[in-house]
Amino acid sequence: MSTRYMGAALALALATGPAAAADLSLGQRLQYKHPGRGHDVHVSGAAVAAGAAGAPLVTWAAREGHSNQLFLLRIGEGGSPVRVNPDGLAVEALHHPSRIAVASGGLVYVSWSSEKPKPEGTLFASDLRLSRSLDGGRSLEAPLRVNEDRPISHSFDGLAVAPDGTVLLTWIDGHEGRRDPATWLARVVDQGRRVESIRKVGDDTCVCCRVDAATGPRDTVALTWRRVFPGDIRDMVLAVSRDGGRTFGDPTLVSADRWKINACPHRGGAVGLDARAAST
Repeated sequence: MSTRYMGAALALALATGPAAAADLSLGQRLQYKHPGRGHDVHVSGAAVAAGAAGAPLVTWAAREGHSNQLFLLRIGEGGSPVRVNPDGLAVEALHHPSRIAVASGGLVYVSWSSEKPKPEGTLFASDLRLSRSLDGGRSLEAPLRVNEDRPISHSFDGLAVAPDGTVLLTWIDGHEGRRDPATWLARVVDQGRRVESIRKVGDDTCVCCRVDAATGPRDTVALTWRRVFPGDIRDMVLAVSRDGGRTFGDPTLVSADRWKINACPHRGGAVGLDARAAST
């Protein structure tokens, strides 16, 4: 890593304990300064998760020389970040940050998009990767390529882990050749080592609005993304699976906002499931 230092920092404030919304208080502020100097530093947004015993885990990408590198830090322990991407496999872009999730057994998963050679006339090409750590984020194994080997973009991913350990990884791509790409989902089994299946969940997805995924009890999986409706209306939809992501019901409109825009907002939604999700 570079020995320069930047003024901006990644920071995390931890709650001191359970509290009602009305009297929420924040405890210790944890901060890490990524090496760099002034405006020469370019970093992505950060993703955060609670590791084993509640240890905070933070992941982010940064420009290092002529390529983007991905880092994971057990913040607050005084250690240094570890690099997620291996040599020769750089992060594709900083505008769609990595995702991080922790399984019930403590395995740490990080999803990210790696660079891929672009055919002539192609603007973007990337592979969706899944990295895993067996030691709580102290080291990472070689990543798994999740998508098929096609020279197109696979990005703006969502990541979740089911109670049985199955990793659910969703993203946007247009390998069917449609004008607007689709939302896809992969079930990754064997503790993140094997892609069991890939299926399309919805058509006409906003090309640069991140998909989000959540898992709940009794094989419930929920996905949310921004769909492009006729007239460049881009509203959020939700699809739910009751069989662990093997099949999904038809996407339903979250809210009829009728947001009309012919552009790339770069913002999707977020979804979560509570203990009642299986019965709704």
